[in-house]
Amino acid sequence: MQQPSPAPSDGAGLFDLTPTEDQQQLVDVVTELARDLVRPAASGADDACAPPPELTAAFGALGLAALGVPERLGGLAEDRAAVTGTLLAEALAHGDMGLAVSLLATGSVATALGMWGSEAQQQTHLGALIGPDAPVAALALTEPSVLFDALAPSTTAVRRTDGLVLTGTKSLVPRGAEAALFVVGAMLADEPVLVLVEATTPGLTVEPEPAMGLRAAGLTRVVLDGVEVPADAILGDTTGEAYTECVRLSRLAWCALAVGTGQAVLDHVTPYVNQRKAFGEPIAHRQAVAFSVADMAIELQAMWENALGVKVQPQKQEWKVYLDSMKKLNYDICRSSWVGDYNDPNTFLEQFTAGNGNNRTGYANADYDAAIAAAGREPDPAKRNAILAAVETRLVYDDAVVSPVYHYVGVQFYFSDEIAGVQANLVDEHPFRCMKRLRPPRL
Repeated sequence: MQQPSPAPSDGAGLFDLTPTEDQQQLVDVVTELARDLVRPAASGADDACAPPPELTAAFGALGLAALGVPERLGGLAEDRAAVTGTLLAEALAHGDMGLAVSLLATGSVATALGMWGSEAQQQTHLGALIGPDAPVAALALTEPSVLFDALAPSTTAVRRTDGLVLTGTKSLVPRGAEAALFVVGAMLADEPVLVLVEATTPGLTVEPEPAMGLRAAGLTRVVLDGVEVPADAILGDTTGEAYTECVRLSRLAWCALAVGTGQAVLDHVTPYVNQRKAFGEPIAHRQAVAFSVADMAIELQAMWENALGVKVQPQKQEWKVYLDSMKKLNYDICRSSWVGDYNDPNTFLEQFTAGNGNNRTGYANADYDAAIAAAGREPDPAKRNAILAAVETRLVYDDAVVSPVYHYVGVQFYFSDEIAGVQANLVDEHPFRCMKRLRPPRL
């Protein structure tokens, strides 16, 4: 972590991210934990899809789950500061992002209770979550849908005379299989709210959902099928303010985790390129390598400035080489595109069936193929679209075969008094042999 320069003594009102003495001590302690315990445990935790008990015990012994909870409620913070939590997340992710997510899960719920919980909710749950033998708790905000909007969840909370009924599915919930308490995001009367749900509540089931790069977080999918909770289970207000702030703070935490992971990569690469030799000299002497490392450092600094920056360095290939690489699956991530041949979702979805000549991903799923075939046989347009929507969710989200980046629509303009033979069609292709110039071009 590079500390910002302190603000001038006369710079009243300047935004200063320089860690305080207490914050710096925290960073030093957590950095040591990440180096000595988190990183050595990362490989085993990735295989097990869970953090090792000795690591969670060591983290719990530091009492860091209480970091975002005010002292008056038994926590460690005189005044809650987002910067403190951000520094903690960054330092932990320097050891391993997946384990950092798992270790921060309970603390995130404790912080939410400290910020928005009623006195009764705090008395019921908060003391246990910040204690030495704290049970696991987790935020459940994300949902398994394409282009999910965190501020408009599909999970619903419906009022009944004796409480609320929750229905929906939450995804990527850390340590959900161990959690005793969830903070679930749901829509209540067109406003997003946070709801406390105990893991033993009837209708709540948890399924494993490991994700590449975050397997150590023990990610799960939480299904809520008519889950009934009391009316006072709502955490915070019912106007969406607490929920929105929770999403914003969660995004800040993920940004910090990304920065910590990126800094760990840079810290590993920098000495490596100076030690590894080729043709009698360190590879760092090669401009291409040196510039790549410099770009990494620049991008890490930019992530702080822009909240979250993502930059991909493309590998340029001649067209035939590119096609051959695609055919042989000789890539990690590959940019590709497809122009719709006809106005239907199937023009994009069918190409990912097994054996399709345009399927250059290596993806083969019998259930996916069967669903595409079923959509082709379904005469009812609404039912057919529902099948294809489920297929799209499987392709993009569940199996994560492709990630849509952007789409575009091409438009060409012709002067009708100059050109004849232009016929409208979906792909906007017009063979010149079918066109005829009526008069000289305009100047």
